[in-house]
Amino acid sequence: MVNRMSRPIHKISKKVSLATDFAYNCFSRVVKASVGYDWNNKQSRVQGKIDSNGVVSALFGKELYMGLDCLLSAYLNHKNNDFKLGLSLTYG
Repeated sequence: MVNRMSRPIHKISKKVSLATDFAYNCFSRVVKASVGYDWNNKQSRVQGKIDSNGVVSALFGKELYMGLDCLLSAYLNHKNNDFKLGLSLTYG
């Protein structure tokens, strides 16, 4: 049984939003908490999340030209020494 206490997205301004999440498993006594953010302007968007296990992730998206989008993502797990970086170009 997992008890999850999640707070809805809190809009700080027109461009910035914050969110939190908290989960507790009664049987295994595992607790996980995370904090996320979203910054959106007219030309680009930046999203990120940090959790209690030391995992940090981020996403940057931008429309380069009409119909051409670029996404750059990063994932860092300090506990397991795992790092990933991604790039996506989408046309259409």
